[in-house]
Amino acid sequence: MDNVIHLGHTDKSSPCELVYVDYLFRPSEEDYRMMEGLIAILSRLKDHPESESAIVTNTLPQIFYLSSLPLYKLVLLKWAFQQGVAERTLKYSQIHPPGRLLEINEVYYREIRQMGLTHIILDKNIFRFVTNDIRFF
Repeated sequence: MDNVIHLGHTDKSSPCELVYVDYLFRPSEEDYRMMEGLIAILSRLKDHPESESAIVTNTLPQIFYLSSLPLYKLVLLKWAFQQGVAERTLKYSQIHPPGRLLEINEVYYREIRQMGLTHIILDKNIFRFVTNDIRFF
């Protein structure tokens, strides 16, 4: 939002970026910088005794699947089909996230788990959605 209204980056900016990230094939350097910037913020906040995070989603939250490569690959496969990234038939066995992305995910997972308190608000149909995804793939 800051970029849309031409504020640029300020100390009061929040890391809310509505950008398309190619998680499967080639995240850009800008994508990696954005992810690493979020991790830097989380790293500073985790030591604050009143730190909190909130996740509101209608999909499986990252903290549920980042610690499991098989589940993460399933999420990436679904993402590839939803985003039209998979122009041909893409098999689960062909999903190989870039090593740097896996390393960033590992650090993100560790940092978010160290927050003082995390609130997770899930769509009431999330388990049906996840079950349907597993059946489909």
